[in-house]
Amino acid sequence: MSAKQLIAQFKIDQHEFHLYLHEYEIQLHKVAAAVPKVRLSSEAWLNFEDEARMDDVGQNINAFAVMIQCRKHLRHYLAKHPLRYFYFHASTPRKARIYPRFAERLCQQLSDYDFCQNDESFYFYRRD
Repeated sequence: MSAKQLIAQFKIDQHEFHLYLHEYEIQLHKVAAAVPKVRLSSEAWLNFEDEARMDDVGQNINAFAVMIQCRKHLRHYLAKHPLRYFYFHASTPRKARIYPRFAERLCQQLSDYDFCQNDESFYFYRRD
């Protein structure tokens, strides 16, 4: 299982998200919005494109709505493809504060799984 597998894609407040499984790691990616290219006059001497902003701070994204959608799609995926093990990591300190709540609720909804937390990582394993 080395290829990144798309589990789900969804939109929240005009933002598109993709949920992936890659080697037992659950990854959530916000898809960068396409920025229309501005045609500059021939007199312009400086021309550059900003890189896509990947930080979620200041983008007015409802984190709780995103978590609800992620839990829903994970439950649906695991019902069809029960994994013995999966995990995810908080990529920012802001996310690390809300992920324990997300993990607890997810575990409550996945009756066959338990989880443990190690710093900002959350490991789920299927009970035998």
